[in-house]
Amino acid sequence: LVLAVKRTGGMCLGHEGGRWSMRRRFMILLIASVCFSAAVMFALETPQEADLQHAPTDQLLLQHQPPRHVPQQRSLSPSTAQPSSPELDLSQTASSVRCTPEEAQQRAALFRKRHGDRSECPREELWLLAMQRLDPSPDKLFFTVGANKGFGIIDLLAMWARDWLLARGLHSRQAWQRELGNAPCGVCRQCKGEPYEQWSLSPNSGEAKVKAPTVYAFEPLTSTFEAVFATIKTLGMEGHVKVEHMALSATVGEAVFPVCDETEAFAEDCGIGLNEADAAELITVKMETVDHLVHTLGLANRTIDGLFVDTEGHDSAVLRGAEQTLSSGRIRFVTFEYHSVGLWEKEARLEEVIERLDEQGFDCFWAGKSGTWRITGCWVPAYEFRRWSNVVCALRNDIWWVVLEGLDVKS
Repeated sequence: LVLAVKRTGGMCLGHEGGRWSMRRRFMILLIASVCFSAAVMFALETPQEADLQHAPTDQLLLQHQPPRHVPQQRSLSPSTAQPSSPELDLSQTASSVRCTPEEAQQRAALFRKRHGDRSECPREELWLLAMQRLDPSPDKLFFTVGANKGFGIIDLLAMWARDWLLARGLHSRQAWQRELGNAPCGVCRQCKGEPYEQWSLSPNSGEAKVKAPTVYAFEPLTSTFEAVFATIKTLGMEGHVKVEHMALSATVGEAVFPVCDETEAFAEDCGIGLNEADAAELITVKMETVDHLVHTLGLANRTIDGLFVDTEGHDSAVLRGAEQTLSSGRIRFVTFEYHSVGLWEKEARLEEVIERLDEQGFDCFWAGKSGTWRITGCWVPAYEFRRWSNVVCALRNDIWWVVLEGLDVKS
């Protein structure tokens, strides 16, 4: 900047006798320096989502500190304990975490600036690893609705029973992909990621060497179900991973699914109401609800630690079929997709789903690549944009709630 001012000398406007006055040169240098410094600070303090997507998970977790009143480590067995505990001061829940209209608009503007108009392909391990560190016991129960390739299943096992999983030769998502016969990586590149040995996990007193979570995986597409089921059986994991060939919705009965392409399993855009006109064949699949399943599977007295829903546009129906279990406080964590297809295109509204989950005791957030973005209590009409996005919710007064709240991007 100094050289530029010196070299322009008498060729610029405002010269006095072919030379810049000392005062004007000083002012130009001062203004240019301030602008340059501000630009550098903005670049350093506002990381781009593309950069954050590839940053190490631990590095991202260090950017977000949980509320001070929450202990960094605590073991909780949700099957025998209530979500809340005298050890935790979780008084600042959604009853007090509410945005003013101005704050809601500011948050929405920041969300659009970082994510555009959607929140696709979130970095789920960011909050799941933080949840494991707060609650490392492997005695967990998970439901995955729309299991697809099973990468999410393997991640859950790696977090809460890593030694158990490593003993079966699954050191990474790539290893699972190979076991599936080199299944496609998927739109969100689920096969990529750090080796599981690099994840920083809380110790669990050796429990996870002999114990592992129980995961119920529900998949209606025949070719996908058969591939995942066969791989789980080959690896001797069927005792902990229960793969069921069925669809979940708001009612019990049957559902008609198109056979989109039986020569290639793991289709991500095939489901109820999708591709039926192009399908060469339609098949009938058993349809269940979460509320009915917890009784038929003998889980009525168990806590479901996580309900993961990915049904290509029918997630709101799955949540309606889980209303009793959600209202009872026996589901701790929920994640689902918001979309432009299926029921979202026709009748479902995100605002109504968020309000219903709020009444059931949940706080919900947009799921991002570098953090979460509060929706509950901070709703704006612009969020009803009907584009592929992801939402995460935690039961208030549960230890996992502090993770999503701690990762909330407020500025």
